[in-house]
Amino acid sequence: MLGKRPNTYTLTKALAEVQLMEDARRLPVIIVRPSIIGAMWRDPLPGWTDNYNGPTGIFAASI
Repeated sequence: MLGKRPNTYTLTKALAEVQLMEDARRLPVIIVRPSIIGAMWRDPLPGWTDNYNGPTGIFAASI
């Protein structure tokens, strides 16, 4: 299902961009990408975060 995509985040991002490109034929559209994507701490289950890289580590160290 993921094809050449490394994870579901990149797959759903690509799907949304394709949909926006199709809609852009009829509407003025712009794609704005967030600069940081963080991991979830408690959801969907405790321990879901599998590493402490970047902002996840800073958050974990602060609690």
